[in-house]
Amino acid sequence: MAPEVVAEFSNDQFNELSDDAFAGFQNEQIKELDKKLIAQIDKDRFSELTSEGIGGFGYTTGQLLPEEVFESLDAEQFGDLGLGAIAGLKVEQFDAIESQAYGGFDVDAWDLPGDCDCNIVENLDYSEFKEIADKAWKGFDALDSLYMGKGLKKALAFSEVVKEIDAKKMGEILPENLANMMPETTSLLSPDAISGIIPAQLEEVNVGFLEALDEDQFGAIQDVSSIRDEVIADMDGHIAEKVTSEQMVSLVKSGKAGLISDEFKYGLEAGALLELPVDILDELGILKFESVEHNHNYTHEHGNDPPDMPPGNPVEHSHYYNHSHIILLGAVDTHEHSYDFHLANDTTYPPEHDDGTHSSASGV
Repeated sequence: MAPEVVAEFSNDQFNELSDDAFAGFQNEQIKELDKKLIAQIDKDRFSELTSEGIGGFGYTTGQLLPEEVFESLDAEQFGDLGLGAIAGLKVEQFDAIESQAYGGFDVDAWDLPGDCDCNIVENLDYSEFKEIADKAWKGFDALDSLYMGKGLKKALAFSEVVKEIDAKKMGEILPENLANMMPETTSLLSPDAISGIIPAQLEEVNVGFLEALDEDQFGAIQDVSSIRDEVIADMDGHIAEKVTSEQMVSLVKSGKAGLISDEFKYGLEAGALLELPVDILDELGILKFESVEHNHNYTHEHGNDPPDMPPGNPVEHSHYYNHSHIILLGAVDTHEHSYDFHLANDTTYPPEHDDGTHSSASGV
């Protein structure tokens, strides 16, 4: 049953389901269930859910489950709950869980900060965000300390809260706190949150912060020209792989081209380079040559009989391939020149020579 169908369940339809029908619920179906219906899942129905189904509960939906569900929760089921669901549980729900169930919590299943960057939350004035943080920490204080240390409780709750930061909330973080953010925390921020970083904050970030961002996060930075000169000079090829063509234009037009290292330039993706205007490439010291015609000559050997006949003795023969493409000097090669690539596009050989190592596909 498609998740969108489950999303349209009426109260009567939901109540007509037998308990064992819940064994078929998948992750995405649980996520689409109406919140009022989730509140009606009793312990018998919950006990039928598989690991896949239990994993569908999140930060705002796990807390809707009746208390009786948690009274009967075993270690395996507790382990099936996702980080978001656990972080969102109410104090009463934690209190209802038998202590032996905590043994199902797998710390290694999540990449969590070793410590909580608490000053980031404490310096936010956004009341709704603070309320989320307070509820999360209050809930984790109810966990049995035999299985969950105080620091880990806070780290778990904090990790989930970090994911709730949006562009508006991001702009309210003090610049110095953003600069000191741990890489593990930085990696939890959504691209929307990153898009809210203001120039005053970017002026404080270091290379470590930029290295912790993935491609989508880095691409969400709105004003890369605000990054400090010494940080730009330290950016390497790994960071270059994440930079968009628009961000490169911004860096160059802000007069930062001279700070960019050769390692960074050679790390830029070919696709992003080819999108840059010629004047931007010139500023970077990269020369662009349009449609440079050249040829390749390859020699190899294989059986030369047609496919429907027994293979003959291997025969050495040559392939001549002529084409043209853009060439950039001073940056990564924008065109693949591998033997296999060109051989697959050679159209000059007799069809009976095609043994699967080359084909009659036309030019690249």
